[in-house]
Amino acid sequence: MTSQGLLVRVGLAAVALATLVGCGARSSAATVGGTRSAAPAPGSITATRSGTSRSAAGVAIDRRIVRFAQLRQSDFPSGWTSGPAPAATTGARCPAVRGAKAAVSARARSREFTHGSTATADGAIYVYADTATAADWFVRLSSRATTACLVRALRPSLESQIRAQGGTIDSITAPAMTIRPVGNQHAAHLVIVRVTAGTVRATAYADLIFVRVGRALAAFSLGRVNLIFDTGLEAGLASAVTGRLAAGLRLASVSGVG
Repeated sequence: MTSQGLLVRVGLAAVALATLVGCGARSSAATVGGTRSAAPAPGSITATRSGTSRSAAGVAIDRRIVRFAQLRQSDFPSGWTSGPAPAATTGARCPAVRGAKAAVSARARSREFTHGSTATADGAIYVYADTATAADWFVRLSSRATTACLVRALRPSLESQIRAQGGTIDSITAPAMTIRPVGNQHAAHLVIVRVTAGTVRATAYADLIFVRVGRALAAFSLGRVNLIFDTGLEAGLASAVTGRLAAGLRLASVSGVG
């Protein structure tokens, strides 16, 4: 296996983290008004009424909020490209992820953004009926226990991919990390995947970030191979999404259904 091949394969670890925490739009059907509907395509919006007290008008507004606020191409500097979100999600194995999705008024998953074969970015937005519900799910989603569950869910698939390329995983760790303050609450973990193939070693870093803005949550997975994700770009992406979320929530409040 070439060193470049190993780097590309390890880089997929960062992409996989986005798959784990994303909306999982293609992993299951969404419940709307008590009925099951076909799952929408990646990057689209899912609305549920389960566990919320939102009116139909409220849900419609929340759907517009997540569409408006999610990561977009214009948030990135030159050189970044986008494609459909990853097709599958493994995060459903984790209770906090399942619960957070089931309790939303609306949720959306962004497209997958990449810079060459060594940097990736993905995001998801969850909007809830009220701030208390959002704050509760923020605590659960951003907890060390949930991150540990996501890593456990990731490991078997990643090990299989790396083994097929003649490599082995040396370690996967996920320490808490400090990020620039953003939103009403924020938390982050740095997932570090170290891989060896013969004499070649590589490391993938994935910043797993959660931010609460009022009654909405934004989750990001920002990955890079052999280098930590650019902190300036990271702060810019979080600021762009949370700014749009705050604006959308203000408009909803002014309309009388926020």
